[in-house]
Amino acid sequence: MKISFTKLTNLMFGGVILAALASCYTFKRIATPAEVAGNAAFDGRITVVNDNNNAFQTGLSFFAVRVPQNWNVTVDDKSYKQYAAEGTKNDEGEDVNMQRAMRYCNHLANTLNVTNPKEGYTWYAFQTKELIRRRIDGSANGGADSICFDYKVINDGVAGTYELDYALGSYECTNPDTLDYELFAMNDMVGSDIYRVSTEDTNLGADHNFNSVLPDFRQKITVLEGGTPTDNTPTIKTVMNGSAVDVEYKNLIGNISVYKNAATIGCAGLDYKVEGNQKFNDGSYNIDASALEPGVYHVRSLSTGAESTFSVAFPEFQAGKSSLFVIGNIGIMAPEILEKGGATFDKATAGDATLYEKSTEIFGAMVDSILCVKPTAVLISGDLTMKGEKLSHQLAAKMMKSVTDAGIKLYVIPGDHDINNVEAAIYREEYSAPTESITAQEFTQIYGAFGYDAAVSRDEKTLSYVAYPNDEIAILALDACQYDSPIVNVAEDGTETKKQNAKGELTQATLDWAAQAVSEARSSGRRVIAMMHHMVGAPYVGYASLGNIANNREAIDLLGSILGGGATEQEPSENELDAYDVQDALVNMGLDAIFVSDGRGTDIAKLNTSTGKRLYQIATGSAAAYNCPFRLVNIDNEKMDIQTHIINNLQCDGLAGVTFEDYAYYRTKNGLPRLVSAYAEQNWEQIHAFLVKAFTFDYDPEVDIFNKNDFFVIPATAEDGAAIVNNNIIPPLVDIVLAFVDGNENMKKSQTLVDNMHKGVDGAVSAINTLPAIINPMIKDGFKESGLDIDAMVDNVVGSIAYNYTDEPRNVTNDLFVEIPFENSVLDGIKEVGTAVKTDVYNIAGQKLAAPTKGVNIIGGKKVIVK
Repeated sequence: MKISFTKLTNLMFGGVILAALASCYTFKRIATPAEVAGNAAFDGRITVVNDNNNAFQTGLSFFAVRVPQNWNVTVDDKSYKQYAAEGTKNDEGEDVNMQRAMRYCNHLANTLNVTNPKEGYTWYAFQTKELIRRRIDGSANGGADSICFDYKVINDGVAGTYELDYALGSYECTNPDTLDYELFAMNDMVGSDIYRVSTEDTNLGADHNFNSVLPDFRQKITVLEGGTPTDNTPTIKTVMNGSAVDVEYKNLIGNISVYKNAATIGCAGLDYKVEGNQKFNDGSYNIDASALEPGVYHVRSLSTGAESTFSVAFPEFQAGKSSLFVIGNIGIMAPEILEKGGATFDKATAGDATLYEKSTEIFGAMVDSILCVKPTAVLISGDLTMKGEKLSHQLAAKMMKSVTDAGIKLYVIPGDHDINNVEAAIYREEYSAPTESITAQEFTQIYGAFGYDAAVSRDEKTLSYVAYPNDEIAILALDACQYDSPIVNVAEDGTETKKQNAKGELTQATLDWAAQAVSEARSSGRRVIAMMHHMVGAPYVGYASLGNIANNREAIDLLGSILGGGATEQEPSENELDAYDVQDALVNMGLDAIFVSDGRGTDIAKLNTSTGKRLYQIATGSAAAYNCPFRLVNIDNEKMDIQTHIINNLQCDGLAGVTFEDYAYYRTKNGLPRLVSAYAEQNWEQIHAFLVKAFTFDYDPEVDIFNKNDFFVIPATAEDGAAIVNNNIIPPLVDIVLAFVDGNENMKKSQTLVDNMHKGVDGAVSAINTLPAIINPMIKDGFKESGLDIDAMVDNVVGSIAYNYTDEPRNVTNDLFVEIPFENSVLDGIKEVGTAVKTDVYNIAGQKLAAPTKGVNIIGGKKVIVK
């Protein structure tokens, strides 16, 4: 793909290149008392006078003061002041004399505490609440002759002499929330004018302008004897009061936010933001918990680290006569598989958030929950092992036996990891060795007690089956895995490598068998519940391009097509059925829902089929990855009632001192950067060739006014390329992934997820050119002209995830707690066959056909097999 950058040729860069102006502020400070009484408050002021800089600047002003740990610093609604002669206007006609409010700046305070710490002291930082148009050169020229920052300090009553340090600066920007944004990177401060006032060195480096040191700009203050020492440790207390949470706080500054589950780490896409979250000193407020999902919540002061928790209870689940415990991928890894951790295992699991090393402990916790709930049956929808190792299968079956020994039926179906896995290996520190996988026949033997031995019907060609847990329900387990056809890659030197085929395919023969089995189950008065490993529809816009849908014909290698070649991993199939045919067949045979797990997220999607019926796709996230979910289901004659629960208090070794939920979150968060680095390293030659082709231009000094190549910075190594993606795209992508994994994305900061991805894309594009404000739009236009509208893709794909819909925004389903009515159970087509004329043809699913097809047909009310 060749990107068009014709607009670049027509620009005269000389007139638009921006130069950073270094301010030359002169500082004064109104004297504060050299001595203060214990527990007394005193006022402080920092003054900036004429700096001989005649350029107006619009942006944020900020200051910081470092005080002893138990002291407090506050500002009021007039803490920022500009002074000039009365009536002075700036170049936009605004009054120069002004008073403005400032607010606590969490990011700058945290940055200073990390980069310039002092034992027993802490930084308080404040920024203007709004962008201000300012110039400091004397009132005669329309600028202020001084700017002042006022604040108040109260000590903790402990006598002694203390040193106060200061930081002061401005930041030219367009967004008042820039500095207060939790994910704001330190290197984004390049170009800001920050003057740190102290004698200590900083580890940020000169390019961040934190090295402008004014040693004399330090105040010594003596607290006199006689004060009453006070404990100003920040605290938060929470108490549940019905559906509300009463929050009391002391000695706080800045943001208080409420986080659910592992989002205590700081994932912006997962937090529930409390109204009026700027909290100072002492006070109380109320959180309405009635709209919050069940789970553990953390109320945290972002500035001080003070924290409290409260729990919104899961609804009580009482297993009825027909109840299910549904689990996604359990990914069991036998301990023998990992002889010693190291680079080989890390490479094999790069980008995979599954906690293979903890898989047995997690599944053990699941088993404990099963024995406590006592459901009618347990469903586990594939990927039972890490990579199909026989040792892992044997261990999984052994653990499952404790469920069936308790009289609870358990049904499994294979996933794409489980059978004939060419990647099955034992891992040592620096190398791996192949280990034995299993065949399809061995799968039915190992898991005979978990569905196959009790099956009332088996498909001839696949491992699909139907079983009857009781006289009310039937389980249809569909196998779409392609474990007999691994993907073979041939290198230029003829070397062959194989990888497991993750695609899913259901044939007409399997669907015919399933329709007949469902019809027989319905005739016996049973409701039929289906499960399959693969997805049958897209949970969000664009998912079909990934290829993880059974019978998907839309999958493309999107990145491959961008880099060149446009190769697709989706091989042509002799199977004429596509994913939409599969959906139609499932609803027409009388299914209302199907449990799946290959999507790795906790999601329920309404799939509107071409026949006008609705199929609910219930995707359960991986049991062995954050956030370790499972479903509890009660079934009656009218509906399925679904609840979602998680494993979040697991006690196990090797968590590096953090909670299990935080450990699982970290693994997910860190997995994507590892995947990007591995992909960049493996495909760097192709990636670099694309970048060179797209961003290298012919230059003739006798014809061209400037060399466009001077304005582009192409990464030279795979490490550099991966860093651009990991620094810009991956942080917002992690939030998106975790929001999808968590479920009910529309109840979270949906627009923030979309906006942050736009910022991430812009940041990545900015990293390859020297004039982002000018060149970024041109690069995007070039992609758009070539058929890839990046901004539209973010809006459509990320938007559908963030707002939790599939094909249209109104199609939103609660992913965690929902009742699904039985609507498709009457097989209309089959009923019509009984009175049809001899020329009418139907398939076994009840769909009217133009002509008989291969497999089972119903012609004139009689079953006919066409070979």
